[in-house]
Amino acid sequence: MTRCKNQPAKLKDIIGSFTPFLIAVLAQYVLNFIDVAILFFKNMRSDEKSNSENTIGKILQMDYNQPMNQAYLVLAQHIVFLICFGVWYYRIFYRGNIVSTDESFEDNTKGRMKNIFSCVCSIRTPFLLLAGVAIQIMVDGILNLVSPLFPDTFAAYYELVSKAVGVNRAVPMMIATFVIAPFGEELFFRGVIMGYAKRYMPPAFAILFQGVLFGLYHGNIVQGIYACILGCLLGFVAYKANTLLASMILHFSINLSVLFIPSVWFEETVRCSIITAGALVLTVLFVWLAMRKKKEKITEK
Repeated sequence: MTRCKNQPAKLKDIIGSFTPFLIAVLAQYVLNFIDVAILFFKNMRSDEKSNSENTIGKILQMDYNQPMNQAYLVLAQHIVFLICFGVWYYRIFYRGNIVSTDESFEDNTKGRMKNIFSCVCSIRTPFLLLAGVAIQIMVDGILNLVSPLFPDTFAAYYELVSKAVGVNRAVPMMIATFVIAPFGEELFFRGVIMGYAKRYMPPAFAILFQGVLFGLYHGNIVQGIYACILGCLLGFVAYKANTLLASMILHFSINLSVLFIPSVWFEETVRCSIITAGALVLTVLFVWLAMRKKKEKITEK
């Protein structure tokens, strides 16, 4: 990931910063269509008395919930995103910076791989992993504290979450969410979208731009708001560290920590407030420590 100086806006860069998001939205509609089609044909085959009108009605009423269908489709989507946006990012933003005038392709590639290995194994990684846990605790705490203020909005959100429980517990969905998504979404938003945006926007606006799109991508108000904020934080980490590996590690930790945070921590308001405030302090501390290591390396050079 390279830092680009602000240049006059070019049409291809503007189009490039929006196109991945439009592709993702289209992919979600296609996924929903495939999911409904699978349910439709399954029901028609299993019940000879069913007709097309009754079958569609049952699907729309969520009477036919097939978590595994959706889980496999989401897994396929994330795999396609990882491959497509990985190739896209590599060809546009990475490959062009590999060959320099002083080094051969092979030497520079080896140098890049060495830097990647040293980055993953550096002291930054534990701080990013800890920051991810603290961020997830903070998000859970804020949601529990704010939900009484907007009961209708959060009731719709929790209903959506409860309907997705069966999907989220399916192994393919867990692989998609905890293994593939942190890498695919970072290539998607912080790699391709922010990469194009930085060509014609100041870095702060590029970070905000991809953060807003990241929030819209999640498709509901509650999740969209905190995803927007987290997207901006991930964009900041990727920019300051000058590598997507940092935001990938942080994103991975945020997603995975959902499995280990007990909901009992947030049942009492006072305890929830204390835990949330502590998580906020730890988030700032761990992110600062992770970015501080990179800053020291730059000043030494």
